[in-house]
Amino acid sequence: MTFSPADLDEITEAARAAAEAAGALLLEGLGRSRRVDHKGEVDLVTEHDRRSEELIATRLERLFPEFAFFGEEGGERGRRDAESVWIVDPLDGTTNFAHGHAAFAVSIGLEHRGDLVSGVVVSPALGTSCWARSGGGAHCNGDRISVSGTRVLDEALLATGFPYDRRTATDDNSREFIAFMKRCQGNRRCGAAAVDMALVAQGVYDGFWEPRLHAWDLAAGVVLVREAGGRATDYGGDPVDVREGWIVASNGLVHDQMLEVISAARADYATIA
Repeated sequence: MTFSPADLDEITEAARAAAEAAGALLLEGLGRSRRVDHKGEVDLVTEHDRRSEELIATRLERLFPEFAFFGEEGGERGRRDAESVWIVDPLDGTTNFAHGHAAFAVSIGLEHRGDLVSGVVVSPALGTSCWARSGGGAHCNGDRISVSGTRVLDEALLATGFPYDRRTATDDNSREFIAFMKRCQGNRRCGAAAVDMALVAQGVYDGFWEPRLHAWDLAAGVVLVREAGGRATDYGGDPVDVREGWIVASNGLVHDQMLEVISAARADYATIA
């Protein structure tokens, strides 16, 4: 099956409705008493992660039964040979949510025949609903959005994050962070990759980088950045593979400068590690 622009509009609108409903559910639970479990030493999961994913899966499976579903909490559902796969993070920024911090989001991307064709990032506590589909541009709260016009890294505001095993891993993004801190106007670390990438698409951040993420962290954000006029690659400048999880996303204008900083920082790391 090949999707027409009208098909993608319908798909994206359905994903947006599901994400906004899940976002409303999360917002109701923000700041209230809830059970928090640990998937790792610093990796949390709450009952709201699970409830949000079930809401999204139920809605989308009813509308698009032929699509497979790949969620952070429930794993893979549906046919393994499906041409289209929802890639879903029902609560990106769980640690923020668990502490009552506003930087969290619902992220829904659609992969069709290996290509990312639709993406939605809803940040309910920030009041933003962003969506995009291939060839249709990127939007937030009904307005068309685009990446920033910053051309030099010295004037750029960047964002990043750190892996969950940062307490024990030697390759923990700290050298890259320090290198960028000395080169850019500012680094931010809000703890939710989907929020960071939506902010790149909105032109708030000029760039974002992070190692070893998961497909559900990136799928929707990659579509947003591309359709907003930006660029998303791996650390080597090749097309990003969301299942590998190494990403540099930017306005495109500072992208090569970011790749140079990362390359230099990682070369220095390799000689010392």
